[in-house]
Amino acid sequence: MNTPLKLDDINDQCVVPLANIGIIAMTGEQNITFLDGQVTSSVKSLDAEHASYTCHCDAKGKMHGIFRLFHCDDAILLLGHADSVNQSLPEFKKYAVFSKVEIENVSDNWQVFGVVGEDAVAEFGVSKDQLPRSNHQLTYHQQMTIIRVSDCAPRFLICVPNSHPLPDLSAITEYSQAVWEALEVADGLPNVQTATAGEFVPQMMNMQALQAISFTKGCYMGQETVARTRYLGKNKRAAFILHSNTGINCHAGDSLEMALNDNWRRAGTVIRSATLESETWALAVLPKDIELDTPVRLKEQPEQVFNVKPVPYSITD
Repeated sequence: MNTPLKLDDINDQCVVPLANIGIIAMTGEQNITFLDGQVTSSVKSLDAEHASYTCHCDAKGKMHGIFRLFHCDDAILLLGHADSVNQSLPEFKKYAVFSKVEIENVSDNWQVFGVVGEDAVAEFGVSKDQLPRSNHQLTYHQQMTIIRVSDCAPRFLICVPNSHPLPDLSAITEYSQAVWEALEVADGLPNVQTATAGEFVPQMMNMQALQAISFTKGCYMGQETVARTRYLGKNKRAAFILHSNTGINCHAGDSLEMALNDNWRRAGTVIRSATLESETWALAVLPKDIELDTPVRLKEQPEQVFNVKPVPYSITD
């Protein structure tokens, strides 16, 4: 069906097939120890009933990728944008040669759906009393993994292995990927795509506010920069929501300018975006002290102007 005119028009019971999502699987007796030394969150403290945001950085603290991390049988799965999988996979493998861990891109083994509404989840054969009730909580049902991804609304990610037959979903409204992108942006949730890989430390995308960083666990790749950014107050940038009542063709990596008196100056970078029929939502890294409702425009399309809106959580370090 056609993409809705506005985010507010979206059916509160719907499904979105997510072809842009990839999955890395780590197995082997040292998979938890190895991964804990690679990513920003505490893998050792992650239980089987929850997922966790995490960041994978280079040695300088710049992100290769952002993932949702969770247990699945004997494996640890990292679910993120397909670009993050492609960026992180060779880096993980490079450092895994001395560990008892197997690392594989298993994206082709899974189908991933974004689902809005408890009744829509029920179409997958999951009863309401089995649903995760809080953000990051997960449940398993007949080989499927159901992860709640928002406290603001009943939104879920459902991972279905290809070996498991899909239910008949014809009774649920199906939307395009742009709708899920807009919902993610409206919740202030970033990702890393090819155009932004290696550009930002986690705090510039608010990952500390999304509980993706442990400041008490042991060493991991990029830890020195991530810790210094927090304790020395070096971070001057954060992610904000941009909105326009016009359908704008913008993409991750696009440069932005902000209004300053009668001039425009360099402001930041688009992280992710979603264009619906008559509005555009984007998440962008901007100066942390930017005033809300400041006009922001695309450098290469100066006629396209956004308003800056806050993310729905505190970004205080």
